[in-house]
Amino acid sequence: MAEPSPPPPLLSIRVIYEDLPDLIEVETRVNAGPWSGVATAYTGPEMLRDAARGLQTWAQRPTGVFVLEAGADIGIGWLRLRCSSVGGRGAIPCQVDLATSSGDPLTAWRLSLVSPVEAWSLEGFARQLERLAETLEGEAILAGEAGSPH
Repeated sequence: MAEPSPPPPLLSIRVIYEDLPDLIEVETRVNAGPWSGVATAYTGPEMLRDAARGLQTWAQRPTGVFVLEAGADIGIGWLRLRCSSVGGRGAIPCQVDLATSSGDPLTAWRLSLVSPVEAWSLEGFARQLERLAETLEGEAILAGEAGSPH
């Protein structure tokens, strides 16, 4: 009897705190097979909106590298999504890096996962991110490919 394949890796982002007009705190959750992590990071709604628009444009013609980043890996909470094209064909490897907020970069928990993602999925995720940045409600979800390595 074959083992059931694990669900596809999943990344979700939602706003958990607002100090408008300049600051929001986003919570990022990642689940991939036996691995999971949650971290929060501060950013601005305008930065998130600009990153979402940039990702949508990039996903339509993926060349080079696209990076979306919030917070910083200095003990204040961090999210980095890094997608890179592989000759413009097939799935796009996307790496998500998370670091928890601890006040001290030496005691922060870190997680880094890579999953292949289809360009159309990145475009949908970017539209959800843009809506999240504008309304500050709901969540943006990016699903990787089922059966991808964890």
